Amino acid sequence: MDPRPHPSEGDDSLGKTPSYTATTTATATLSPTPVPQYRHRMAVPGFEVFLLPVLRAYGDGGDLPTVEARARVATAMGLDEADLAERLPNSPQLRATNRINWAQI
Repeated sequence: MDPRPHPSEGDDSLGKTPSYTATTTATATLSPTPVPQYRHRMAVPGFEVFLLPVLRAYGDGGDLPTVEARARVATAMGLDEADLAERLPNSPQLRATNRINWAQI
């Protein structure tokens, strides 16, 4: 049974946001969950993160060579030499180049 009064019972708070108070508390115990271990770090983010820096690189409206756009984006994202040298697992393509290319599409 709901302890709140029905609106037809003459409640004068019609149209107001009701406030509720929890009357019970629950206690939960968490067991430690193992953290997965990865072989290498993932320093280069997904392509979605590159969208805004790519737009900013091309934002002046002029023609910009793709190589120059990649350099501007890498600088804006703070990618270091190790990040820029990282390759995709099953491809000879560089991970940062791949992500920037997807953001340009």
